[in-house]
Amino acid sequence: MDIKPARRNWTYLFYLNGDNDLREHTSLDFVRLQRGGCPQDSAIVAQVYRGEERWSWKNLGQKLTDLARPALPSALQEDWRGCKTFVIDPQGCREMPGPASASPSRAESLQEFVERGMREYPAENYALVVSTHGEGPAGLLRDGDGHLMDLESFRETLLTAQKNGGSRLQLLALQACRMGQTAALAGLTGCAEYVLASTRSIPAGQARYDQLMPQLGSAQTPEAVAEQFEQSFQATMPGFQLHSGAEPVAATIRGKKLTEEQ
Repeated sequence: MDIKPARRNWTYLFYLNGDNDLREHTSLDFVRLQRGGCPQDSAIVAQVYRGEERWSWKNLGQKLTDLARPALPSALQEDWRGCKTFVIDPQGCREMPGPASASPSRAESLQEFVERGMREYPAENYALVVSTHGEGPAGLLRDGDGHLMDLESFRETLLTAQKNGGSRLQLLALQACRMGQTAALAGLTGCAEYVLASTRSIPAGQARYDQLMPQLGSAQTPEAVAEQFEQSFQATMPGFQLHSGAEPVAATIRGKKLTEEQ
């Protein structure tokens, strides 16, 4: 007789793309996530990419700009490159076997991560947080070689992952620049019940997951969790608003009321 694993209330999936000049900022996000710990009746699964921008015509301008900036100290005790997957639950934080050579800009990498999180950590509700460079309607998840995932591929990847996983994302939080612009939001229709994104460029490494995660209790509704993410992001990063992910035209959430974004 097969025994199905118990379903928790929430599984939080963090896709942290530091395979570029965001390596140490992304590492800081993960360190703060560890410090915040796992909310009651929940699990956190984080896939962390640590690379560096490489010389190519696609990222030459950014690479030249970065040469004038001082290098950041590693936020992690162990400095490493590649991709690692971690789970944070009531037992603590531990590393899982993962795709060490995967690229964050490949649709297969994102799809496998979401499906694995849903399969191995089943829950009533799921949130996906994507930390990366964002380029509005052009796409997101630029990697160290300058490759970008276009918005259509991103949307189709999330829809396929949810179909294969047999579950729906209640929250998609995009810790990325300009993904809250109307044209970008229109390309994210159907990806999640709620979408949290900023219309503006945001500073790197400013998400305070160490403060946010302890505030997320076990009986949180999707709306309540989405609003807590919104409040936390707004406190340190500009332009974040919560939207209905089911609307074909971006609609801003204010309690129960939907109003068209201007």
